[in-house]
Amino acid sequence: MIDKILKVCREVKPRSKYDVYLSLSEEVGELATELAVMSGYSNKPEGKDGVIGESVDIIICAVDMIYKANSHLSSKEIENLIKRKLKKWRENKS
Repeated sequence: MIDKILKVCREVKPRSKYDVYLSLSEEVGELATELAVMSGYSNKPEGKDGVIGESVDIIICAVDMIYKANSHLSSKEIENLIKRKLKKWRENKS
């Protein structure tokens, strides 16, 4: 899946790391709104993507940030980093 995201990252219009950061921040805000709706803290209607869709948008933006910061990294290298981070996350959450 990371290969597919990286392929799109290479194809879309030119953007800076700051542009990607702004998009990521916007998606995090949209996730916060969806969580507020889901939790009953907001009277807004649920968005078409909901929590799951907004979370996926964040994943795509995060991979795009990795690409913009380190365009030479392969999907395998990114996956290895994810595995290492998951191991650390698991150890800290257990």
